[in-house]
Amino acid sequence: MSSRDTDAPKPPLPPHQETLVPAESEPQPEPVGGIHSDVSTDAIADIASDPTNSTVVDSEVTTPANAVDSDDATQVDTTTDAEITAAIDADAAIQASATSIAKSETSPPTDAEEEEDEEEDEEEEVAKEDSPMTLRDHLRELRKRLFYCFIIIFLGFFACYHFSQYLFEFLMTPLVNSLPEGGKKLMYKAPAEAFLGYMRVAFVCSMFATSPLSFYQIWAFIAPGLHKEEKIYLLPLAFFSAFFFVAGAAFCYYLAFPFIFDFLMSFNSSMLESRPTVDDSLSFVLRLIVAFGCIFEMPLFAFFLARIGIVTAAWMRKVRRYAILASFIVAAILSPPEVTSMLLMAVPLMLLYEFSILVAAIFGKKSPPAEPEEDADTEDSAPA
Repeated sequence: MSSRDTDAPKPPLPPHQETLVPAESEPQPEPVGGIHSDVSTDAIADIASDPTNSTVVDSEVTTPANAVDSDDATQVDTTTDAEITAAIDADAAIQASATSIAKSETSPPTDAEEEEDEEEDEEEEVAKEDSPMTLRDHLRELRKRLFYCFIIIFLGFFACYHFSQYLFEFLMTPLVNSLPEGGKKLMYKAPAEAFLGYMRVAFVCSMFATSPLSFYQIWAFIAPGLHKEEKIYLLPLAFFSAFFFVAGAAFCYYLAFPFIFDFLMSFNSSMLESRPTVDDSLSFVLRLIVAFGCIFEMPLFAFFLARIGIVTAAWMRKVRRYAILASFIVAAILSPPEVTSMLLMAVPLMLLYEFSILVAAIFGKKSPPAEPEEDADTEDSAPA
């Protein structure tokens, strides 16, 4: 090796290795017990004489070769410990929140919380009721109520069909009693005429038997347009609607039918003999029964219209003459084309109209009293 290579400057060491490698000019301490140390000879002698004295060793022994590495390791350990501690704290916070939520769900609510929940539910219901319904909402509500009515009548039909023969005989009794002796039977021409007649009887009887539930669905459809104080009449209206519907049918069966059939069967003679069929007789009877049941609903409609302020008793008295004319027109449309049934329907209609005037006068909406007007002339004539 040439002197030029020996004298060439060595490349500088990295900063973290400058303290690890001692300079060439500095003498390296001899290893003591296999460990490099800067401990002086006197200190070693002291240690040998007194092994328990570690003050000198603790104060004088250094490890410069591992000084930087130990600092870096300490810094890494410190950072790692901080991250672990933060993660542990986060897990503890999550567990604490989960425990609190579980306790809140499992623990029974207090009275104050229950009252708050009830108030919130009531406020939501009131807000939902007060919110206006769109046309689609009305159509959806109408479809739902009609579906309920169909299901109710359909179920009642199966129950009534089991007694259809007895119901048919009961409905035909006024007509059969008016027939002449020797001909007190009904005839049918088509093979399925009797069977279809039983089905029609079961259907109409199901309408009357389930009328409370059906009328409730009708009034429930109207209820969203009413005020809260007016909705309390929903159940009474459904009950009395069914009551008047059945009352009209009973009036027709027990009072109107005997007069109507006696009049119609009075035309039998030696040349004329009445032989009614099942189809024609049943259509006549069911049509009158349903018509009388409908016209007996007039007081209920008068009550409803008077409560919401559409009609008043004074207005109904004022248009009484037109109501009498309308009664005869309605009777002529609903009843068969003969005078007896029309009169037996028109007269109850006029009586029901008078009863409706009384209902409107009692239950109608009362108009607020007029405030007394101030006498302007008196004020002007008062002395200044």
